Amino acid sequence: MRLIVLISLVFALSGPLAAQERAQISVTGTGRVEAAPDMATLTLGVIHQAKTAAAAMDQVSGDVAAVLAQLAAAGIEGRDIQT
Repeated sequence: MRLIVLISLVFALSGPLAAQERAQISVTGTGRVEAAPDMATLTLGVIHQAKTAAAAMDQVSGDVAAVLAQLAAAGIEGRDIQT
């Protein structure tokens, strides 16, 4: 943000300076921001084969429920999870 303000200031001042043929102003800036990550995106799938679709779905549902329980145990709130 500071860099944008500084560049805008240079451009605003350079117009009148060029028209009056005054000394040139050059400005160089660098910005850096550090922050702890607060989001992770995971994509996973669960696959089971069974004699019936209902049996396979029951196995998949059980595995997904176990994954969601582990995420909750790790302190991740339900509102932060999409399925």
